[in-house]
Amino acid sequence: MENMYLTDLQKKDINSREEALTYLADRLYTNGDVKGSFKEAIIDRENHFATGLALNQLGVAIPHTDNIHVNHSKIAVMTLQEPVEFYQMGSTTETVSVSMIFMLALKDAHGHLDTLQKLMTFFQDQEALKALLDLEDSDEGHVAAAQLLQEHQIII
Repeated sequence: MENMYLTDLQKKDINSREEALTYLADRLYTNGDVKGSFKEAIIDRENHFATGLALNQLGVAIPHTDNIHVNHSKIAVMTLQEPVEFYQMGSTTETVSVSMIFMLALKDAHGHLDTLQKLMTFFQDQEALKALLDLEDSDEGHVAAAQLLQEHQIII
């Protein structure tokens, strides 16, 4: 089940929302999970429908786009050493300092809502979020990230 996730933990040198989105979209494309149109579509959608959420002291973002840009379903998870600014969901002016990004590349159009609901439940578990944020960029860290997501039923 590990191949459901693409994880980047404690990522350095990401300085903006655009860099974060580009980096993850490029990884998904290189992996063959998304089409060439995915990166532009996800950046465009994020510019029009922001996905940043402030959760107590932690900011997360859940960028996603239409399934026509997806070859194989995958959730790309990235934790950042230094947060970047995303616009708050439902706003074009308020920003959120995001340290964790869950990019959804879902082939099943109906799976978006289900996956978003599971993520929202996961986001309510502050201990689990902190545990994910604290994982090191190592083989063990990537396995632990996949296990944590599976335990919270974030599966595609």
